[in-house]
Amino acid sequence: MFKRASLLNKFLIVISFLLLLSCLIIVMVIQLIAEFYISPKLRESTYVQQQKVDEVIYSIIYETIGVYTRMFNYENVLVLIDEDNLNKDEQFLRMYQESRINYEFYEGVVTILSSNIYKSNPVLDLPDSLMQQNVLESNNYLNFAGVIKNKNQSYVILGKRIIDVDGISPHVYGAVYFYLKEDVLHNLCKQVISSDGDTFLVNNSKYVFSHPNKSLIDTTIYDRNLYNFLDKPSHSRTTFNNLDTIVIISPLTVTNEAFNFSWHIVTEIPSYIVYGNLNNLVIIIILITISMLLIAFLVSIRLIKGLLKPINKLSLSLSKFSFNEKRSYLNQENKDELYILEKTYNEMIDRIFALLEKNKKDMETQRKLELDSLQMQINPHFLYNTLDAIAWMAKIKKQTEIEKLVLSLAKFFRISLHKGDKYISVKEEIELIQHFIEIELFRFPNKFEVSYEVEDKIKDAQTLKLLLQPIVENAIKHGISPITKMGHITIKAYSDNDDIVFEVIDDGVGFNPPEDILIKTKEKKLNQNGYGLINVNERIKLEYGEGYGLTINSTLGGGTKVIVRIKNRG
Repeated sequence: MFKRASLLNKFLIVISFLLLLSCLIIVMVIQLIAEFYISPKLRESTYVQQQKVDEVIYSIIYETIGVYTRMFNYENVLVLIDEDNLNKDEQFLRMYQESRINYEFYEGVVTILSSNIYKSNPVLDLPDSLMQQNVLESNNYLNFAGVIKNKNQSYVILGKRIIDVDGISPHVYGAVYFYLKEDVLHNLCKQVISSDGDTFLVNNSKYVFSHPNKSLIDTTIYDRNLYNFLDKPSHSRTTFNNLDTIVIISPLTVTNEAFNFSWHIVTEIPSYIVYGNLNNLVIIIILITISMLLIAFLVSIRLIKGLLKPINKLSLSLSKFSFNEKRSYLNQENKDELYILEKTYNEMIDRIFALLEKNKKDMETQRKLELDSLQMQINPHFLYNTLDAIAWMAKIKKQTEIEKLVLSLAKFFRISLHKGDKYISVKEEIELIQHFIEIELFRFPNKFEVSYEVEDKIKDAQTLKLLLQPIVENAIKHGISPITKMGHITIKAYSDNDDIVFEVIDDGVGFNPPEDILIKTKEKKLNQNGYGLINVNERIKLEYGEGYGLTINSTLGGGTKVIVRIKNRG
C-alpha cells in the first residue's frame, strides 16, 4: 500500500509517523519517570508511615500489661473467685476504675473466672466459645482473639489468661478480654496516606480486623493471590473493580515481635492518584502533537508540491516516451539533485536508443543463424537413412548382431537429436540409455548387466536430454571395465517432493572423488577427464538453478553412486 502511494502521500505519512513517534517517546519517558522515580518515592514514604502506625499500635496494646497487673494481682483474683463474697461486681468495677485504663482506646474489659462473668460495661457482648477456647489454650502473653461487632462499633478483642504462678504448677482461673476500639486503629491507618486510598489491618490468615469499609471487618480475604504477606515490606500492582491499584504491605514488626502477633498493614492506592498529573501532561502532549500534525500537513503540502513539480515533469516525460518517436530531452535550469536526475535521464535515453540499434542488428544475426540451423537439420535425416540402409543390408546378409547394433545406434541418434528440441520425456531419456547400453554391450560382452527402477508417475515429465548418457558411460569406462567379475549398474528415477531424482549406481572399482571434481578447469577441458560430468552439472544449474545438479558418492573399492536432481516441471 505504501509503495503504491504518491510521493506527496509518502512524505506526509513519514512526517506523521515521526511526530507520532516523538509523542510516543515522550509518553514512554514520562512513564519511566513515574515507574523508576515517583513510584519508589511513594513506596518509601508509605513504608515510613506504616512503621509509625506500628509503633503507635504497640504503645496502645502495651497499656494492657499495666492494666492487667493492677487489676489481677493475687489478692484481687482471690476476691473475685470467693464464693462467699457478695460484692464481687462492685469490687470488680472498683478494680477496673483504679486500673488507669485509657478510655479513649478501650471500651472496657470482660473477665470470665470459672462461672463468674464480670463486665466493666454491661453493653459489651461476651466473646464466643471459640475465642474463649483459643485464649485459654494459648501460652502467649497476650492473644488476638478476633473482632466483636456491637451495633455501630467494632472491637478488636485482646485476651489474656489469668493464672496463679505461685504454685508448683500454674493454675488457670480464667481470662480477661480487652475491647480495643476498631476506630482507634482505623484513625491511625488513615494517617498513612492523606489522599484517596485505603489502609487496613489483617493477619496472616487474611482475617480483616480494621478497615474503612466496615462491612469487610471480621471477614476473610479468600483470594490468596491478591496479597503477598512476607516478613518484610513488599509491593505489587493489581486491579480492583477494574481500577489499577498499587498495593503496599508491611508487617507490624514491633507489635508482632512484642506480642507474637502476625499482623500486617495494607495500603491500597489507586494509580490515578500517583499518575494523575502525569496523565494530564500526556493528554496535553497528545493535543500538542495533533496540532503539530495539522500544521505539518499544511506546510508539507506546500513545500512538497514545489519539490515534486520537476519530478512530475520527469514522470510525464517517461510516460510519454516512445521508441517510435524522436529523442526528447529535459532541460533543468537549477543545478541541484534534480538536475543530476534529469541529466541521467537524458543519458539513459541515449543508451536506450543505442541498445535498440544493437538489438536490431542482433535480431538480424539470430535470424541468419536460425536459417543455418534449419539447413543443418538435413544432415541428421541423411544419417538416419544411411543407418537404416546398413541395417537392411545386415538383415539380408543375416548379420543379426550388426543389424541390432546399427538399429540401436540409429534409435540413439534419433532420440538424442530429437528434432533439435531441448527437452525430452523421462521415458525417452531412459530409452536413450537403453539403446546406448545395447551398443556398449557389443563392446563389452558379458561384462555387466543393467537394471532399471523408474516410477510410472514421472515417465511423462520433461527433462533436459542426454543427462544420463555421460554418467552411464563413465560408470562403464572407469567403474566396470577395470574389474574382472560381472558388474552391475542400477538406474533409478523417482520423484522427491517437487523434484525428479536420477541415480546411477555401479559396483565397480570406485574412487575417492576430489573436492573440485565438478569444477571446470583448463586441464580437464584438454584431456576430457571428467569433463562430461562437469558439462551435465553446469547444464542443470543453468537451467534449474543452484539448488540442482550432480552429487557424487564413491569410495575406493566400494562402487560409485551419482545422484542427479532436477526440477519437476511436469
